[in-house]
Amino acid sequence: MRRNIISAVTLLVVIGLAWLAYRESGRARVVGEPSGAGAQLMLPTGQGGTVVWIESAMRSPDSKGEGTDRVMLARRWRSPRQIAAGSEITAVAVDGSRVLVAGRQAGQDATLTSIDIGSSKQQALAAVNGRAERVAAAAGVAAWIERREAAVPAAPFVAAAAPVTVIRSVPENAGGHVTVVAVLDTDPTSGDVARPDLLGIAQGRVYWLEHQGGGEGSVTVIRSADASGGAPETVFAEPGVQEAVLLDDSLIWTCASVEAAAGGSRAVKRMALSGGGRDARQVGRPRLIADWLGGDMQLLGSGRAAYAQDKEVLWRLGDQRGEQEVLYTRPGTVSSAVVIGDDEYVLLLNGKQRVIAERPLTWWARVRHLCRG
Repeated sequence: MRRNIISAVTLLVVIGLAWLAYRESGRARVVGEPSGAGAQLMLPTGQGGTVVWIESAMRSPDSKGEGTDRVMLARRWRSPRQIAAGSEITAVAVDGSRVLVAGRQAGQDATLTSIDIGSSKQQALAAVNGRAERVAAAAGVAAWIERREAAVPAAPFVAAAAPVTVIRSVPENAGGHVTVVAVLDTDPTSGDVARPDLLGIAQGRVYWLEHQGGGEGSVTVIRSADASGGAPETVFAEPGVQEAVLLDDSLIWTCASVEAAAGGSRAVKRMALSGGGRDARQVGRPRLIADWLGGDMQLLGSGRAAYAQDKEVLWRLGDQRGEQEVLYTRPGTVSSAVVIGDDEYVLLLNGKQRVIAERPLTWWARVRHLCRG
């Protein structure tokens, strides 16, 4: 009898410790904080095990826009460190052992620079003739959205002086040829472009999103073009303002709910970009993988995994309906989020400043968090 009691108590203790470890492993862990008063952190980007983010310096009206922005790098099991700095840094990306940085030093033109993570050696890849608003990189190719303001603001109707927004690409090996992937439509009277968002590069093609029109007539269009040049193609178009994420083997995007009668609910579609065997029949054929999501949800993804951050719930989505799984509830004061590898990175309000925190999305990631890696 005594032995049975000891065994039962031991089992209860083990269960209790396991529950505490599970709860602790899922806590959001701060990985990035502003280094000075007024500094702002941008949502990170990266690949599994390596994330980078921009820390923007506070700029007062009399500073003429000058300050010192920093690019911070965080890798597993290591503390964050600065890998680049400049008077204005606008976009960053990670491709294997390299960090791509778009920015400029005081008094100099903007450039796209490749930085080796191990040695911190820098190589200028291309000049940026304006402002690089987003950078993506994969398989040795970098692409970016470049916006040039009107050369003559008082005469935007003059084609040569009008604002221009283009997508360019360049090989990550120094000395490569810069290619114009696409010139995005711009309203010459207002200078507004169709609100583009660069999704990434997959299988040698650049993918981007455009929000066109406004109000009830708004349309979201996903387009792609070969990174080495060629005519852009429309991948899909959905009514309303939607989101999209490019995964390793597929494209996911939101659309209006197919089943909910009340307006505002959203669904998610997935379309394979490549596949073999039975999957080959699904290439280029969208299929519904989730529905009844909130209208203010955020679509996330990394690798081959898709997620949806709803107002109260973080879902892991599958390849078809019925495979979704709740990972977290009550996420707290999450202002924006991104998934990199098997972690979700969120911007949280900590007191009066925003910090970057991460939450594990897999069992292995939970074990890593317990070990603080």
